[in-house]
Amino acid sequence: MGSSVKLERSGNIAIVTLNRPEVLNAVNVESRETLITLLTELNAEAGTRAVVITGAGERAFCSGQDLDETSRYQIADVDTWLTRQHAMYGAVRLTKQRFRALTQSGFDDALEAGKAAQKQAFASGEPQAAMQKFLDARKTKA
Repeated sequence: MGSSVKLERSGNIAIVTLNRPEVLNAVNVESRETLITLLTELNAEAGTRAVVITGAGERAFCSGQDLDETSRYQIADVDTWLTRQHAMYGAVRLTKQRFRALTQSGFDDALEAGKAAQKQAFASGEPQAAMQKFLDARKTKA
């Protein structure tokens, strides 16, 4: 397990901590892949009765996607990125099968529609330019 996510146990409770407080626990490739693997394993463990997901530091649980990382993405990266995001959301849901059956198809349809919209937007270059403008403004404030 990478250093971006920590696992602790308290009896039959697993405590998963997003451990990137310097960037408000923003999700990057390492943390996303670790969460997918770890939460899938925890969901399958009969002895784990509950999973608590929390964030390190005092300022944020999770600020979302790591924008510094995303600003380097190109059109070719969008499908893989969103597919792995989908896998992470699926792992985070830690659902029982009956709940999963009620929600999975609608979630999958929404993801596919979102992927198509993101590909179209990334092809225009507009999201990358807006992200760069935001990051540049943030650097001048620091």
